[in-house]
Amino acid sequence: PRALVFVLVAIILTGPFSAWAQPSEEEKRAFELTKLGVSLQAKSKHELALEAFADALKLSRHSKVVYFQALSLDALGRTDEACAGFAEIRDAQDLRYDQQQGVLEKLALCDERARRVEVTFDPQGIDDVRLLIDGDDVGVLPLTSSLAPGQHKIQATCEDYCLPWEH
Repeated sequence: PRALVFVLVAIILTGPFSAWAQPSEEEKRAFELTKLGVSLQAKSKHELALEAFADALKLSRHSKVVYFQALSLDALGRTDEACAGFAEIRDAQDLRYDQQQGVLEKLALCDERARRVEVTFDPQGIDDVRLLIDGDDVGVLPLTSSLAPGQHKIQATCEDYCLPWEH
């Protein structure tokens, strides 16, 4: 029995499972870069954190690194890039539960942002320019409104000295 235990231990340490026990040098470096990025992120040094995360991702495309990178992109207002990162890891299995929930919340915000349209119109001397979307009056400009995906007819109208605008 002891010989069998010894053989099994030897197989595990030298066999196909040994890669799990011993990360490669690239994986170790990626981990260190990720730790550095998270530390910089905690200090609101998001540009520097992004550099560390980008270097880590060159070594190992790990979903946790993508997660932290997307958080920094979002903090810097680079929402399209952040949303792409969150979408990439939507179904990642190696994130903690709170991270998975955070990804889903961020993706919901991304979906909302994708439907948002902002229309500004500032003609001098013309007040009460109204915005119509698909024929429905949605308010006086400037305003921000959400739209469902797809094509829409957007019109601006006013009562005095104003030609209607349509797009």
